[in-house]
Amino acid sequence: MPMDQFDGDPLIYDIGDGGDLSFSGGQPVMSSGIENAAYLSLFVDANWWGNDIDPANPGATGSYHFLKLISNAKLTPSILTDTEAAAKADLAWMITDGVAKSVDVSCSITGTVSMGIEITVTEPDFSTTVVRWKLNWDRMKLEAA
Repeated sequence: MPMDQFDGDPLIYDIGDGGDLSFSGGQPVMSSGIENAAYLSLFVDANWWGNDIDPANPGATGSYHFLKLISNAKLTPSILTDTEAAAKADLAWMITDGVAKSVDVSCSITGTVSMGIEITVTEPDFSTTVVRWKLNWDRMKLEAA
């Protein structure tokens, strides 16, 4: 959900084979941060160098399950349940840290090499944020390997 000019975080959106920022009138489109937290939790490797900056919270950002699953799996209907479970595992910190009351994940095959993923985050005030990405599975697999 886009926000006012300087509220929140610059919104990271998926372009099918990676993330990008969008600009309007020379300023980045902003978001509440939920979208970015979900994106970083799934698509940044947990061994990311930025995790070394805060020694009190090592490995705080990144995927421990989702990227590993993608790097080893073929895009078939049988992988959808495992992909949803892996995404939920990487997003579980949102509930533990009180950022969300619940996180629901739904995946679908949207093309021969693409997967759709929809994440619904229900926040403590019961507002919801829905994030949808269409992933280029072959490209994600290469990057995750």
